[in-house]
Amino acid sequence: KDSQKANVKLSIGLGHAVLETLELKKEALNDFDLPVPVNSGFIGKLNLKIPWKNLQSRPVEIRVSNVVLTVSPTESLTVDEKLETERNIRKKLRKLQIAEYLSRPAEGSGEAPINEEDDSFTKRLTTKIIDNLQVFIDRVHILYEDDQLEKNSQPYLMGITLEHLHAQSSNENWEPTFLHREIK
Repeated sequence: KDSQKANVKLSIGLGHAVLETLELKKEALNDFDLPVPVNSGFIGKLNLKIPWKNLQSRPVEIRVSNVVLTVSPTESLTVDEKLETERNIRKKLRKLQIAEYLSRPAEGSGEAPINEEDDSFTKRLTTKIIDNLQVFIDRVHILYEDDQLEKNSQPYLMGITLEHLHAQSSNENWEPTFLHREIK
């Protein structure tokens, strides 16, 4: 939602951004089609490192920690027709973008891009960044809250915690490494 200056530390030129104590909007995770609606959420810390000068030899790192999400059963949430319509439009646009990307002419088909050299460099760099993107998610707590039970009963609460979820490129021995792949 709203981030205060005290919660943001940016060094864009150095490729480092730290955001702390972020409140998630209810709609922030809608694109993930979660089986339960998110009522509230907080991110303790979001750390982004982009080695601008070494993108071809060092990974981009995204670190997220201390995430707290409160979810509820679908029945206890009223559906906002406008938000649901916007969500459906975004889904359709995403599908259309994928279809357009897949229908682009393949390399070597005779239909070259306007500036083939720039397109080739961009493609190689993008592939290298994606191949070596490192994502570290630590300490995620999901609280399931059902207060729509019978009138005289206590609300039902349940929590689950994910300590670590790390995604990074590795070699054949599962050791973290920087990948060097040839892209034509």
